[in-house]
Amino acid sequence: MRSAFAHISSNKIDLCRLRVWITLALILAGFGADVSAQHWSAWMTGDSCDVVAAKQLFHAQESQRTEPRSCGVKPFERWAWWMQERGGLQSKPRPESWWNASEAWRTQANTWSSLASDIPEWTYVGPVGIPVHGGAGRINRLRVNPDNPQHWLACAPSGGLWHSLNSGETWEVLGVDALGPLGATDVWVDPSDNQHLWLATGDGNGGDTYSIGLLETWDGGQTWNALELSFETSQGRRVQTMAHHPTDLDTVLVATDLGLFKTSDGGLTFDLVQGGGARDVVWMNDTTAVAAFDNQGVKLSTDGGTTWSTAELPESENSVGRIQLAAQGFNGVASRDTLYAVAGHYFQQSFLAVWQSTNAGQTWEAQSTRVTGPNLLGYTVNGADNGGQAFWDLCIEVDPQNTSRLLVGGVNLWESLDEGMSWNCVVHWQGADGAAYAHADQHDIEFLPNGHVLLANDGGVFEWSDGVVADKSDGLNIAQGYALNCHPSKAATWMLGTQDNGTNFLSPQFDARILDGDGFHSLFDTTVTDRLFASAYYGLLYRSDDGGRTMTNIANYYQSSGPNELGAWQTPFQMHPAVPGRIVAAKKSLHWSDDGGESWSSAGGLGTTRSTALALSKVHPDMALVSKNAQLHFKDWDDVEFSAVSGPSSDYIGDVALSADSAASWWVACASYDESGQMWRSHDHGETWENISAGLPQLPVHRVIQLQDGTWVCGSDLGVHRWSEADMSWGLFGTGLPLSPVVDLAEDVLMNRLMVSTYGRGVWSTVLPNAPHEESAAIQLIAPSTQCMMSLTGSPKVQNTGADSLSDLSYAVKVSNDIWEWTDTISVEFDLPIAPQVTAVLPAFDIQVPAAGRYSVAVETWSEGQEVAGPSFETQLWASGLGHQMTLEWWGDCESVDMRWELRRTEPSETLLLSSPLWPADTISSTWCLSQGCYEIFWQDQGADGFSGDDCGEPGGFRLRGPFGEVVQEMDGSDFGASLTTDFCVSLPWCYADYNGDGFRSVNDLLTLLSDFGCSTTCFADNDEDGSVGVNDLMNMLTVYGAGCEGQD
Repeated sequence: MRSAFAHISSNKIDLCRLRVWITLALILAGFGADVSAQHWSAWMTGDSCDVVAAKQLFHAQESQRTEPRSCGVKPFERWAWWMQERGGLQSKPRPESWWNASEAWRTQANTWSSLASDIPEWTYVGPVGIPVHGGAGRINRLRVNPDNPQHWLACAPSGGLWHSLNSGETWEVLGVDALGPLGATDVWVDPSDNQHLWLATGDGNGGDTYSIGLLETWDGGQTWNALELSFETSQGRRVQTMAHHPTDLDTVLVATDLGLFKTSDGGLTFDLVQGGGARDVVWMNDTTAVAAFDNQGVKLSTDGGTTWSTAELPESENSVGRIQLAAQGFNGVASRDTLYAVAGHYFQQSFLAVWQSTNAGQTWEAQSTRVTGPNLLGYTVNGADNGGQAFWDLCIEVDPQNTSRLLVGGVNLWESLDEGMSWNCVVHWQGADGAAYAHADQHDIEFLPNGHVLLANDGGVFEWSDGVVADKSDGLNIAQGYALNCHPSKAATWMLGTQDNGTNFLSPQFDARILDGDGFHSLFDTTVTDRLFASAYYGLLYRSDDGGRTMTNIANYYQSSGPNELGAWQTPFQMHPAVPGRIVAAKKSLHWSDDGGESWSSAGGLGTTRSTALALSKVHPDMALVSKNAQLHFKDWDDVEFSAVSGPSSDYIGDVALSADSAASWWVACASYDESGQMWRSHDHGETWENISAGLPQLPVHRVIQLQDGTWVCGSDLGVHRWSEADMSWGLFGTGLPLSPVVDLAEDVLMNRLMVSTYGRGVWSTVLPNAPHEESAAIQLIAPSTQCMMSLTGSPKVQNTGADSLSDLSYAVKVSNDIWEWTDTISVEFDLPIAPQVTAVLPAFDIQVPAAGRYSVAVETWSEGQEVAGPSFETQLWASGLGHQMTLEWWGDCESVDMRWELRRTEPSETLLLSSPLWPADTISSTWCLSQGCYEIFWQDQGADGFSGDDCGEPGGFRLRGPFGEVVQEMDGSDFGASLTTDFCVSLPWCYADYNGDGFRSVNDLLTLLSDFGCSTTCFADNDEDGSVGVNDLMNMLTVYGAGCEGQD
């Protein structure tokens, strides 16, 4: 199968080969940059965060990006978006405000929690479990407790420090949940005291969070104290790694972007022993240490890290960029000699070389280079491309039991068994050409004592052993969300756009990634069944008319104007609140469509800058407010185009909103660090402005919305806040939300909850202020879609959507078809009350239906104190009338996300089942109870190469087995193009002497034979197939009488 989302993959050429006309426009505008001065990635890790200047350099170096992907564009754009949202367009954001405010806010939150028991609690919602195709969120570093190999620690750049005590089966935050704003980039566990840890704060790779230096805990993370190496957050510094002395744990070397620091007294004092951007450091023995410096090379110390000298790296071409080190294991000896270095090219960011030293870093020899190849940092499985983003993903490790075995991580994972001379791609981001699959962009490699390998990457934590990779990210709630949306008519159904982990459709029935890459705004259209929309970078817009199973591109960014013009990294994209079915996108101009993106209308007057926020009026469909960085533009209902409006300040505008009560009432949220600069309001179309920032932290505000009851809430870098008109102030809304930037808010009316997307801790929810005391919603029916014989059963799953706990619950179930209906009510009393937002599975119903076929099932719930029933859940079940079962085994190729199937009944023609997404190179099985008749499986491949895996080198296929395990159909590696239809039939008797097909040879079957006894033509009960029913058939029947059909050959 070709690319799962070919429409996105083909656009990656434009991501890496950014348009020359953009570069020329910048230069002509006077933004020329000395491209030889530094690589653009230096802005991401330096102490300056001027986004405009960084983009100048980025575009000026466009000619160096020649590959269609893995050239660093996405990491750069994510960083630029992050900084821009925090006011970093032409001045550095103030991260010190973040840290200072977090202390005050944490204290206030604890006070609220202890003094007011009626304050709603925030609850984690999702994503839950391991996402199909991977992708929990980015992990920078992994460490294994030296005293317990099952104790793993994972550093999340904007999600804090996590750990697992059972080899990644479950995860939880280590200690107090207050490190999200800082992030984590390295951790050390004292081998003599597991409660004693050091933590390097910040994000050493992407610059999403800022370091305050090193923290220390003596109580397993319950309390943290700053060590003497503590940066002011305003410095914007990065800590990369820590290296404790092999025998003296009070002596530590710390690599930072400011230089290499050393402590000899357990962190009481630190000295800067070598300046420059120190990236990595290792001890070779008690006196010898080797350090890697970005853009410089390797330095050596033979006096315990006090003085340093440069070690020459041959064939480095004076082009060393980021560089990482790995040394052989000590393995019980006091000194080690062999170590390796890997570097990326400074400008191209592709592979430069791997070097080996066998004398503890004194001299080096190149083992493989960019000339000899392969490109270890590219995206292809054979290393023939020129891609690479070494500034973002580069790591190296030596097998501690075998110094000849070396692993290097870039986009993929490469292995050498001969000291770096030759290489094989063993783990690939698509699972191509026999390589195992893991998420792209490797950040760390860790060997376990049993020889297994742990990988930290943009998708989380993966374990590789014996050629198989297991995703160990279940429970790592670290998704970096951009935007979310709730379905207005389907309970507990929502979509989330995430950083590098796609647009995800989430419901109690199934979770699926419906769009790859970076996912942004997504929309549900209730005017067309199963219609939804999603968006990707720069305003790529997609529509699905089958609930996300297939996506159609409806707008791109290739043209200079119109709906296909270039949009912002996160392009504003909304359903119109006053016009059902209308979608609206704000790019350079405003564009809208009433037919699902088939045709578009536009309104100009907005200039050439890309839009960053959009508000549409519920009062009048032709009214809109748009912001572009710090500039507001407004279009009244009778205006032909937009006009510029003087805003309340010069700060970057995070969001705009129009009141549902009055279109003249505007709310503007700003990325301000100044007192009283975060929120503004106008009641006269922007003629005058009122500052309403009281109660907000001095931090950027990213989202402001009005709830249906008129309440205003906003999301900032430290939480969610609720406006009080009486107090003219904002207050903290709810308790228990992790300290993490809130980047989006959504009101889930059906579930009576407010949902928030955080950048680093996933999605959370709390009960709405106006939620009824008692209410519930049926959100799922746990039941097989096809069921055997004439019975249907299912257990409803419900959620408490009220403000109070529920001690009892009743549910009504209706099962019906066109000519028959059955209803029943079942009541339940709970031993333990169900708390707000908590789910419960109710006892099952079990009924007999009059005939085989499809039945509609509807479930609704209520409690004793509930005035009306909650929203119902509706689905369809199939009663087969037989005991006949078939099993489909489906194994995917390395791009199976674009493959899907439908199970159809041919007479009458109807679709029974739809496939769920399949993990690349994974295998799943589905078991069906089917009625007598003929069926077909309709396969669709969006890549149009079937199961061949031609585009990635790893084939897929399927096998359909009958009720006794016999193979009915099979296909492996076939290129059937875009679609394939295979057919089969279920006939009676499907099991020897089981004439009614119920899976048992019983009295009913005996009576059938007796009624057929003496038949001589077209005999149903002719067991011996001699053309008639006689004594032999009766005797054969009696030999199996009373036996079931299971296990029959």
